[in-house]
Amino acid sequence: MVMYWKGKRVPVTGGAGFIGSHSARKLVKKGAFVRIADNLSRRRTGNISDILNQIESIMAGLIKEENCFNSCNGLNIVFHLATSVGGIEYPKKANVKGCVPSILMKTYMLEASARYGVEHFLFTFSTCIYHAYCEGRETPVHLKEESAHPNSL
Repeated sequence: MVMYWKGKRVPVTGGAGFIGSHSARKLVKKGAFVRIADNLSRRRTGNISDILNQIESIMAGLIKEENCFNSCNGLNIVFHLATSVGGIEYPKKANVKGCVPSILMKTYMLEASARYGVEHFLFTFSTCIYHAYCEGRETPVHLKEESAHPNSL
């Protein structure tokens, strides 16, 4: 698969986060040009410090349409991993307003991808897929995939 990624131009939204930084690092190793788009809401670039000189970065919020278009311009494959982060309590609240940033990001990224003829669009996120009993525990809780299923909540 190294040959597939060589020369591909890939934005990784949420690229300074845990999953995004690992994805960006793998893509760089495989020869892709990587553009990280992240608003640094968690105020850290340590996850990408080892690849900062090998990537392009746009440190801007993707709830602004222009930032999404800047992120996608001239690229082939989108890794859209950015989402609003709020901990386990975030999705439990009847708070539609809290969903707006994620909806805007996804909408604008899809629009930008369509406008610029992006070949493939990967969307995924991992926010809040675990039970409340896992939050703040010192001892690791070994979860299985079925632990994240809505019927198990």
